[in-house]
Amino acid sequence: MSGKTVSVEAEPTPGSLSASCRALVRYAPCRQVPCHLSPVQGDEFWWARLHDLSAGGVGLWLEEPIEVGGFLFVELTNTTRIFSRLLLTRVVHLTLQSDGSYLLGGEFVSGLTEDELRLLLS
Repeated sequence: MSGKTVSVEAEPTPGSLSASCRALVRYAPCRQVPCHLSPVQGDEFWWARLHDLSAGGVGLWLEEPIEVGGFLFVELTNTTRIFSRLLLTRVVHLTLQSDGSYLLGGEFVSGLTEDELRLLLS
């Protein structure tokens, strides 16, 4: 596959964090962290890997595309599996990578506190 990327972005919704998400500090995990994803309706689920995390959103590596503008639940767990959060997340953008995977950018409907962010990155 060529080095081209295809990027699709959703329009910000009224009252969303989108305008401020880029202003939030993003943290890359120190280890490869799997994440559990599930649709708002239905019982299916799939896995993703954490790319980065901020108080207002998440970057995830996916094997399959997901609809931009839609919502899904993202379950994040710290590496010790002592702390986890299930977060309703809006898919803001999806970018096809040269290796055939996808980079998803998601915005949390309700953001993380600084303590939750610290615990998830520990």
